[in-house]
Amino acid sequence: MANNKTFYKIGTLARESGISPDLLRVWEKRYALWSPERGPGGQRLYSEEDLSLVCHIAEATREEGLRIGELASFGRQKLLQQIENKTGLRREPEAAGLFVDNELESYINPLIEAAESVNFLQLRDGLNRALLELSPDRVVYEVILPAMEKVGEAYLSGKITVAGEHLISGISEHYLRNCIDQASQAVPERVDPPVICSCFPGEEHRLGLLVVMYTLAREGSRPVYFGSSLPLESLEQAIVQIQPKSVWLSVTSTVLYDKHRNEIAALAGRHPIPIILGGQGVRGDDPLLLESGCTLCSPPSCQPAAVQSIYRDVSR
Repeated sequence: MANNKTFYKIGTLARESGISPDLLRVWEKRYALWSPERGPGGQRLYSEEDLSLVCHIAEATREEGLRIGELASFGRQKLLQQIENKTGLRREPEAAGLFVDNELESYINPLIEAAESVNFLQLRDGLNRALLELSPDRVVYEVILPAMEKVGEAYLSGKITVAGEHLISGISEHYLRNCIDQASQAVPERVDPPVICSCFPGEEHRLGLLVVMYTLAREGSRPVYFGSSLPLESLEQAIVQIQPKSVWLSVTSTVLYDKHRNEIAALAGRHPIPIILGGQGVRGDDPLLLESGCTLCSPPSCQPAAVQSIYRDVSR
């Protein structure tokens, strides 16, 4: 540690930024935007740049409405450059992990309209057109994923019925499975252990998990899919039998997350393999599961680029 530099303890960062020390540690582990040095007693020590960066992020989340996942996607150097230039942070589409322009709206909007009118043929034809004219990556990340987000909003507002939501979900799942198969076939045969992908017990929403599986397949992994509502005892049996490289679990309900968090923490303690929890239901600052070694990926930090980064990190 250089003697001519000024360092600060985490309490100073918390006081200056208004962000709790616990949350700062969670962000440090998840996003790696700062990496503290260690003092003689082992305490974390943060640089002037780290302090400026934390305060900048705190201001952006409060004043500009940006989320930490969006900010992290800029990377440390770009954030520091913006501090130096005293420029604000714009909510660029790429920062959220999804890029939607006018061209892509022409693929997405007909799918939404078809779901509203419960029109199977229009849905099928719309997805076929997208697959014919766009790459699989763009279909998955820039058509299906944004479309399903809009469908979710329309469903909550009453514009789409349960039948329409189920119809577009079922068709999208079929196309996603085909894209996963294509991605798996496009990489060389691997002898590495597979990765387990499943939903929490009681969790029936699968589309987010299938998008994660597509990303993992594109990374060259071998995802093994156990579908929705897998009992944890069955998951543990599969872990023992398969010996996976990692386990990816999806949950959209905070009720289900809270119900099973203790069991998952215990499971992580019995099996020293990476366990990644993702979805709307995940509480990203949960100390129990973080201390058990689990990786928590709550929106927007569970976008495709983040999944890719997590997979590479846990596969080292």
